[in-house]
Amino acid sequence: PHPRACRPTWGRRKKRTFNMNAIQKRARVQSFLAQYDLDLQHACLLIGGPPALQRLQRFRRALAIAERLSSSHRRELAWLKRLLANDFLPDLGFEEDAFHAEVDPSDPAIYTLCELVEAIDALITELGQPGQSAAVSKRNAA
Repeated sequence: PHPRACRPTWGRRKKRTFNMNAIQKRARVQSFLAQYDLDLQHACLLIGGPPALQRLQRFRRALAIAERLSSSHRRELAWLKRLLANDFLPDLGFEEDAFHAEVDPSDPAIYTLCELVEAIDALITELGQPGQSAAVSKRNAA
């Protein structure tokens, strides 16, 4: 019964967006790694053992000295997501396979793994494709 101009606009706030460049993307990945630092380290050790933990630490060091997000950084993010999502199959011959068999499905850490996979997936989506600037809402960027 209200004319269109008189309708309340609660919750209809328009999101403002900006495009991230490669330097801002690197900073976003660094922020993500810092935010989930202990959970990521524990998950890598639990699922992939010491080799996976060492790879995560090398990735963090490489990212810390880089000026911008590179394709090798993106590959490491994709590896991390595959590791945590348990996407490695035994017939592929990855070192992490031996550790997968030791993970108990009833372990409370499994819930944390699921959250980490969702967070990494959201980060990868937020970063967009290589060479493409990613539109991000201002609320997520702060």
